[in-house]
Amino acid sequence: MKRVLLVAVLLLYAAYAFARPTEQPGLAEQLLALPGDHAALAPGAPDGYDILPLADILARRITQKDFWLFAPENLFNNPDVEARLRPWLSSNNAIFFPNKGESIYWLTIRDAEQRLAYLRQSDLQDEINPTQMALLLRMHGDELRRVENFRGAVTTYEQSLALKADDTEANAGLGAALIGIGRNEQAIPYLQNAVSLTPDHYWAHRLLGVAYLNLERYALAADELTQADLLLPTEPHLLMGIALGLGRSGQTDQALRTLDQLASRTDDPKLLSDAAALRSEFTGQTP
Repeated sequence: MKRVLLVAVLLLYAAYAFARPTEQPGLAEQLLALPGDHAALAPGAPDGYDILPLADILARRITQKDFWLFAPENLFNNPDVEARLRPWLSSNNAIFFPNKGESIYWLTIRDAEQRLAYLRQSDLQDEINPTQMALLLRMHGDELRRVENFRGAVTTYEQSLALKADDTEANAGLGAALIGIGRNEQAIPYLQNAVSLTPDHYWAHRLLGVAYLNLERYALAADELTQADLLLPTEPHLLMGIALGLGRSGQTDQALRTLDQLASRTDDPKLLSDAAALRSEFTGQTP
């Protein structure tokens, strides 16, 4: 009987031992399995990360090969590291993975669409914080908008803003994409958000002026385009829009002065011809 009990106890402990979960590798260890170079700025990284001096990191050129950089957060308490490493990471659009007081940065030449796909394929999308994901989605929205895939851009910008509503560039980008598919009224709140968040944002003021022109809200269009012109007083096309807004909102004298200013800013025959047509419209005189 005692022998049976002993066997039962041994079997119980054996079952318990096998039932205990095995320790899962940390994020830094998981990333070692991914292709690319793995480096660290300080001791403490798992085996497989090559410890490199800061100068070597900063001299590195990001190529086709992904680069994974292990950098404890306390390193940034050093003013020299903060002043030199942060701008380098930002200029290379590094994606960071918070990891219990440490950060692992992913540097790659992949575009945003490829980065998002890679994160999904590697089950890493939940490892980055919402702000990082919002940035990637906004970058992908920019890519879609540049190739005039405005509907795809609208969806992507909306996903970005759902994670970070106060992103000026995402608000402006969504406004631009909505204008691109003729949804000017819907674009206005996003462009207003953009100029509210960043009052000196030239592109947002210009886009808001364009949306108002498309909706024939001429006085509002003139105001926004004038703001854009004050921020970048070298673009003659802005003056054409300002003159159009002023003239069609009844401010004829100001519109004519703006057309005079336009004539002194450009020698583009097409633009000057359009300006002459506007002048004829506002004065009733044949050019």
